[in-house]
Amino acid sequence: MEGSSARLEFGGGKLTRAWVDLSGPIEPVIDDQLPQEMTRVVLAEQFGAALPWWANEGVPLLASSQRRQSQADARCREGLNQGRAVRLRALFALTAAPRDAGVAGAQGHSVGRFLLLQADAEGRCRHYAAIGDFLRLGAKSGWDSAAKEVYGFPDVPALEASWIKWMKSRESDLRPAAPPYAAVEALPPAPPTIPPVQTNGGK
Repeated sequence: MEGSSARLEFGGGKLTRAWVDLSGPIEPVIDDQLPQEMTRVVLAEQFGAALPWWANEGVPLLASSQRRQSQADARCREGLNQGRAVRLRALFALTAAPRDAGVAGAQGHSVGRFLLLQADAEGRCRHYAAIGDFLRLGAKSGWDSAAKEVYGFPDVPALEASWIKWMKSRESDLRPAAPPYAAVEALPPAPPTIPPVQTNGGK
């Protein structure tokens, strides 16, 4: 059976033990499962407690292959277009899987991608450290405060509006990586004709 999971134990505000289970063909294990589960463990260690549901399901996908992330992106877009996605205030408040967990998890991945691209005052992307700050502050002081202090959005609805605008842009569209051979130009049907070398005695 193919799949992966991480079992985490916490105590005293920190991660105390972690088990990661991986199974299936070697390619998805190496490309997707291992980086995804290890990212989940590292985030949990930084957070010091069980991650909010949306972050636990969506953010670790940021470490998986482009193929896997493309699938999540497509699922999120499908959910948005069909009216099955949830408002970010409700997504951030989830403590367990909702009925449409697949779409909500893909939405968490999309929001994570968007947050990774947010720049600081010097124009530099904030990356995972800022997501960790966002999670900690959101759990402690609320998501509106976290959105404002970490990313500069007035509140969660403003963050949501900016995310939706980004989702409509070309920049946000994920596509599968082309196979390596696709970039190699086809060889000509026949080798070029090379004239014979003339020697001094040739007439």
